[in-house]
Amino acid sequence: MDAGRPSETCPFRGAERTRILTRSQGKASSNSHWFREISSSFRVVTSLINYYDDWRRTTFIQTLLRKSTTVPKPVDRLWHLKVADTKEIGVYWPHDPARYRLAPPLNREQRATFRFFLQKLRSSVANRPWRVSIVFIPDNEEMLANLAQLSPFLRNLDPRRVEALKICKAHEFACHDLTPYLYKHSVGEGQSPYLLHDRHFSRFGNQIVAAHYASLAKQNSRSAQLN
Repeated sequence: MDAGRPSETCPFRGAERTRILTRSQGKASSNSHWFREISSSFRVVTSLINYYDDWRRTTFIQTLLRKSTTVPKPVDRLWHLKVADTKEIGVYWPHDPARYRLAPPLNREQRATFRFFLQKLRSSVANRPWRVSIVFIPDNEEMLANLAQLSPFLRNLDPRRVEALKICKAHEFACHDLTPYLYKHSVGEGQSPYLLHDRHFSRFGNQIVAAHYASLAKQNSRSAQLN
């Protein structure tokens, strides 16, 4: 045996081989785990990309169909509504606001959905010390029609609001309709509760609604103290 060469049966050589093999297996296992993680993440990314691409193509097709099948929206024009002897409200609307298009009543599905919501709300607050109030605000078209027709008092033109208010009260909630209050102050102060080019509340409309909310809160506070 060559004295310059280590013995094949040397325990250190075997241990070194074992350590090398173990490290190699560890690296392979680590690389395999890393590859699986990358593959899993890549599948998630590709699925999101495919989802987005499907959505993009569908949206593009729908846009083309809308352009070819929908009727162009009429252009809004400025209308001046006389609400007092010397006051007018300006509003942009596609047709004469006085020509109110009667809204259809609530259908069976809408009634069932609203009742289901009220029932779930009732069960959610049953064991809590909360006072729940449900507030109804008018559709701007109904409000503008009343203003354009110079009605001294608000006329209930929207059957959906009227019926929903009855359903709400039948479930024994504190239900409040802001429509008469908003109309009264709009006529009295000669200001529109809505933005000139938009159906959202104007600064004046928000102030009126906020003031009414504050009065409701005071009423609820007094009722709680009495009880």
